[in-house]
Amino acid sequence: MKTLVLASALTLAATAATSADLIGGLTFDTETDVSYTTGVEEWSATFTPELGWGMYGIDLGVSTTVDIMGLDQEQIFKGLDFKAEYELYSTGIKAYGKVSSDADFQFGDITVGAKLSF
Repeated sequence: MKTLVLASALTLAATAATSADLIGGLTFDTETDVSYTTGVEEWSATFTPELGWGMYGIDLGVSTTVDIMGLDQEQIFKGLDFKAEYELYSTGIKAYGKVSSDADFQFGDITVGAKLSF
């Protein structure tokens, strides 16, 4: 039980998100996620910077995720994630598309869809 409480406290202290609004609808967001899995007693830490642009209901973004626990590896850069979203008027429906690349900028499958939130 002590391990769970200590892991929870450290995770909450180390997890953070920041956001900055730049000029012309440009935004820069970062997210740090630290977690501890009790069954395998394993720590995980990732840092995700994202550059986005949003205007007239269109949101475009590019991000990458860095494994903080693996900074001693040769290949830290794993690729980029691209996304585009468009809110359909004020219906709560967002159409989206996303695609990811690897470190050599070889792109994978493109995903398109729609989300409903209310």
